[in-house]
Amino acid sequence: MKLKYYLRGIGIGVVVTAILFMISSGSENDKITDTQILQRAQELGMVTQEDYDSVNKDLSDSKTSIDDLKSKLENADEASEEQSDTDNNKEAATETAATDTDSNNTTVQETEIAGSTSEFTTVTFNISPGMGSESVANLLQDKGIIADAKDFNNYIVDSGDSNNLQVGEYEVKTGESYDTILGKITGR
Repeated sequence: MKLKYYLRGIGIGVVVTAILFMISSGSENDKITDTQILQRAQELGMVTQEDYDSVNKDLSDSKTSIDDLKSKLENADEASEEQSDTDNNKEAATETAATDTDSNNTTVQETEIAGSTSEFTTVTFNISPGMGSESVANLLQDKGIIADAKDFNNYIVDSGDSNNLQVGEYEVKTGESYDTILGKITGR
């Protein structure tokens, strides 16, 4: 077969297809009205301006009533706190007069020592092979040793020790400085 017959067949096919599409698209005169559009939009969750305004007004009314209740509650709390403070002050004054100043000093020192030991607890953790500085920082934050993993990771990177982390098990106290912790996990 010759090339011109192939091209003629393709051309006729394109023309026939175009005519068929024109006929089929012309028969679809189903236009959607505005009311149908609004009904469909409301089914999908559209809210009209009137509905929005009424809900907003109800919310603002309830918010003002909640604010009023909060202020009344705060005033009642303040009044009860003032009453309990005056009662506590009277009791504390009578107790202070009855006790020695030496026993008070010992009690204060004991509570300071007890408070300081409870602040710093020893935590054990493992650094596994393949852990980078970011995963070590996240591990330390999860264990409660440090407060901010991102800050500690930046400290490791800035000090140049991100590649010097050593695999192993470590014991660190909470509240230790970044430098002390880094010294332990890098072997410095």
